[in-house]
Amino acid sequence: MRLLFRLWLLSFFLGSVVYDTYRRKKLREQERRDGITQALCHEFDAAHGFPMGQPIYARTVTAEEEVDLAKQRIDFVNTRLKEMGETWAYPDHTGRPVVSQRSILDLTDEQTEALIRELSQLIGGDRYPLSPRIRVLKDILGQLRPEPAPAAPLRRHYEPPNKGRYSRRRG
Repeated sequence: MRLLFRLWLLSFFLGSVVYDTYRRKKLREQERRDGITQALCHEFDAAHGFPMGQPIYARTVTAEEEVDLAKQRIDFVNTRLKEMGETWAYPDHTGRPVVSQRSILDLTDEQTEALIRELSQLIGGDRYPLSPRIRVLKDILGQLRPEPAPAAPLRRHYEPPNKGRYSRRRG
């Protein structure tokens, strides 16, 4: 019985060592890719005259120019990766479209009220109020209808307890 336990323990230990080695190798590869991507993005920014490290959406460009710049950056990085002989692509291979980080909605007052009303109903009627979906909807609602900053709470005045109420009973 002891021998079986020791064999099991040894196999578990060896399995964890192999898994840890694999995970570390994978992390090192991801760190290498992140470093290459970051360097190429800085190269793109320098070529276009943008300050280093400033994200595209923080620059003074319109939403259309922002999307165009993001597409140009992705094309630039992927072209350079192919030139370097890398087999992976930036930013990922899911095929998701590049969308502006900030979206500008030109809604009429009527449309805004309807959207606020619908979001409020969705949030109020949901079974799981702390779910990620509802948190996102609450954030959107907060952008549409910013709530005023809460007023400072009134300071409470505390006094020692009334002597008569807490006095010793005689009896």
